[in-house]
Amino acid sequence: MNHAQFNVAWSQQLLAGLQAGGVRHLVIAPGSRSTPLVLAAIARSGFECHVQPDERSAAWFALGIGKATGRPAALITTSGTAVANCLPAVVEASQAQVPMLLLTADRPTEAHACSANQTIDQSGLFGEFVRRAFALEVHESLELDVAASIGLQATDLAGWPLAGPVQINLGFREPLVPETLPETAPSVAGGFSHPRRLPDPTTLERLASKISGRAGLLVAGATPLDREARQALLDLAETLRAPILADPVSGLRFGISEKAPVCARHDLFLRDSTLRERLAPEWVLLFGAPPVSKVLVNWLDELADRGVPVIRVRQAGDWPDPGRRGGWMIRAEAAPLAVGLLANEPEPGPAAYFSYFLEKDRELTLRLAAPDSTLPLEADILRCLPDRLPEHSQLFLGNSLVIRDADSFMGPTPRRLKVHANRGASGIDGNLSTACGLAAAYPDRVTLGLLGDLAFWHDANGLLMAREHRVILIVFDNGGGGIFDYLPQSRLSHETFERYWRTPTHIDPARITALHGLPHHRVDTIEGFETALASALADQKSHVIVVNIDQEQSVARHRAFWEITD
Repeated sequence: MNHAQFNVAWSQQLLAGLQAGGVRHLVIAPGSRSTPLVLAAIARSGFECHVQPDERSAAWFALGIGKATGRPAALITTSGTAVANCLPAVVEASQAQVPMLLLTADRPTEAHACSANQTIDQSGLFGEFVRRAFALEVHESLELDVAASIGLQATDLAGWPLAGPVQINLGFREPLVPETLPETAPSVAGGFSHPRRLPDPTTLERLASKISGRAGLLVAGATPLDREARQALLDLAETLRAPILADPVSGLRFGISEKAPVCARHDLFLRDSTLRERLAPEWVLLFGAPPVSKVLVNWLDELADRGVPVIRVRQAGDWPDPGRRGGWMIRAEAAPLAVGLLANEPEPGPAAYFSYFLEKDRELTLRLAAPDSTLPLEADILRCLPDRLPEHSQLFLGNSLVIRDADSFMGPTPRRLKVHANRGASGIDGNLSTACGLAAAYPDRVTLGLLGDLAFWHDANGLLMAREHRVILIVFDNGGGGIFDYLPQSRLSHETFERYWRTPTHIDPARITALHGLPHHRVDTIEGFETALASALADQKSHVIVVNIDQEQSVARHRAFWEITD
């Protein structure tokens, strides 16, 4: 076996290890130095290969697959700045605890520090944002079994003990293309299993005693809950008579009955200081990452300052405590903690508190369900959207204003939807590509992404993947960074504010869509939106629906609605 063949044989063994660890998707950003990896990928059955020339978009696409499946996709890149372009998605994967693998091709050691072309120090490029960075020179003295072992280990580390990205940096010497390919590597026997994070019995007993018979709240934060966890929290809420304040990303607003003890309007009614006082609980259990609602986050800090126990539950990662109030932190999964609490038979809280809290939430829900020409157009779209989608659709919520409006106006609904968002670092970059990655993971489901116009423009190259993977993109076109209209920067002079904060691009999202040959619609009414959505759902292609937002009117209507709910 010559050196070029060994490069490919070693790469095949590496991919066999990844496959044994559960990897099914390879995302390839083409280049020369990564040729052995790509040749190995083409030759090996069992992988779905996706090609995206833009490494930044490719990394976000891989992130979307990891979000949808809970398994890492492996991203293959060539050397140099190709690797650096992956950093934003790596940061998000790290912060959001999404498994991801990066197979970064590199120049050999002798090519470094001598001005060799397309050569940078890649081994430490991602710093502490990767769970592990393997750095290897591929040469004949390496055992092929080493490659399979590293592939399997990297997949393990991407999922446990703290899910996130893992880099395997591979120095390949030329030649890179063999005249004949080596035989395909056999499958690797092996695997791994991860333990569950269970609360200890003493903690459960102590917690049950603390909350028993007292008015309390459950908060499902911005962490997606699986079916087991959703049901366990619903059972706990019913037994304790404790309402659940459900972040849209938690998924607890969807697939529930009308009688479920779930609140979706807390961001609206907790703006009323008198009502906050009336609804103050004696304890709070927060599950997962902090919620999107700043109103709710600030209220939890107020409660903690008054001595109300705010008990935070997260199985791994940072403390979900941005206000630094401290308190009791429990490292456990949501489902076993809820089941364990019920096993300790705590007494329910006061029925009057429970019913009053839910009543306030449902009052606003009923009001939003009625036709109201004074509501912003975004509210009309978000409140009707879930019930227009097929069961088990995937919904991606872009950051900035979109996810905040979804928090205020979307759900609850009996329609079962899977909701995703990039809330690890909460950027507007990569949103379109992430949605396409979700679509690639489950092509038999409808995938819909809601984005602002800046987020759409920022990730326009992601539309290359939308040509291959069906996704419906709804773009709220409000002429730039509309969220700044609600922030102190809006009080600056109009010229300064427009140039340095709102930054309108003056580029029609529909024209960008047309450039990629995709169908698009432009609407400015709820009736027009529903017609466009029905057309997109009836087609098997990706569609982009651009919603014209009169930003001045939207801001005025948001504020008027908040004043009424205060």
